[in-house]
Amino acid sequence: QEVRAQAAGAKLGGGGGGESAESKARQLREAQLRFTKETLDQQLRLVEDANQRELKAVQERFSNEEISLREFYETKTGIEQSSIGNSINIIQQEIRATEENLRAAKASTPEKIRLEGELLKLRTDLELKTRALTDAETENQLRFLDAAQKKKIELLADLQKLALPSGEATGQLPTDLIAEKL
Repeated sequence: QEVRAQAAGAKLGGGGGGESAESKARQLREAQLRFTKETLDQQLRLVEDANQRELKAVQERFSNEEISLREFYETKTGIEQSSIGNSINIIQQEIRATEENLRAAKASTPEKIRLEGELLKLRTDLELKTRALTDAETENQLRFLDAAQKKKIELLADLQKLALPSGEATGQLPTDLIAEKL
């Protein structure tokens, strides 16, 4: 009985020597796809690390007042968009590799169904990353406007202190004080 079970396992692809050429080709396609995805993932990790380091350096330069508020947010937006753009490129490459394997897969097989599901996930990821690209720009523009408004108020308060002889803050703008005295 044990010998029969081993023989049945070999017929189902369980024993290395009895595998069909089609099964080996499928395994090779799957291995190539996994390798391609792993290579792309590692490339993305390296690019994201470089972008994070660059963003940290830009934040440091901004904190040290070496760059303006506008330069900071323009650079920050560019870095974030670059990072998202790289993710989009990786996903597009994964889609192409998966589509290639899908074309090689036989119809109505578990491999084809799995690849179609994987393509659906990748296309959804691509759409979400594309939306994130737009969101990053919008979010940074809003943050820039908010930070610029705060800076404007801070500068006006400093101007007010300079305009008053005693340097005290009254809550009024210098032009209000001048109008009162006239």
